[in-house]
Amino acid sequence: MKPVPPITAAALGSATRGAHNPPMPAVPATAIEGPAEALPAPVDRFGDELFYTHPRLQLAYLFFVFTPLMFWPDRPASAVWASLLAIALFVPAFLGFRGSQGRERIARTLLVAAIGLVLIPFNPGGNTFVIYAIGMLAWALAPRPAVWLSLLLVLVMAAEFVWISPRLDFALASVAVVVLIGGMILASVIFGRERARGLAELRLTQDEVRRLGALAERERI
Repeated sequence: MKPVPPITAAALGSATRGAHNPPMPAVPATAIEGPAEALPAPVDRFGDELFYTHPRLQLAYLFFVFTPLMFWPDRPASAVWASLLAIALFVPAFLGFRGSQGRERIARTLLVAAIGLVLIPFNPGGNTFVIYAIGMLAWALAPRPAVWLSLLLVLVMAAEFVWISPRLDFALASVAVVVLIGGMILASVIFGRERARGLAELRLTQDEVRRLGALAERERI
């Protein structure tokens, strides 16, 4: 006896259409593309786990805000106080990002970026907040806008460093750190989101195939 070929969604749709059963609907666009808030709930949870399972642990990277001050022999007190104020503003904005949606996520991301840009003239370690902002952009927006806004943010920061830094090599090094680390974070988040969308599409397709298979079996009986 010849093996029975696997039943596909297209074959089931064709077989059941004549029996007055609805054809298989298309996968919703929100499961494939769009901002993170438009994704189904399982994808949101998957994305949040990728971004930070324990957001408070990510605050450990704030150590790098103070790294330049350690090598600044005559650092002014204003640099320390400005850094502490920046952190005080950043922490609630960052911790609230995971539970936010839509415009609130974008607003929190832009606030973090602004904190970094404002702090840089006082403390070059403000570029740490720019890296945080790039990671948040990757989740707050669709991939293409996230990439373009991240690039714009880096260019603004680079212009600021070149303007305020007494040495060009220091400015370029500070920008290179953000490009390297921020680029890695941006790419990993975008890859994770695309993988999550693929899993969501696969789940929806499998559920629809099972439903149509059950309908076909009832019609056969």
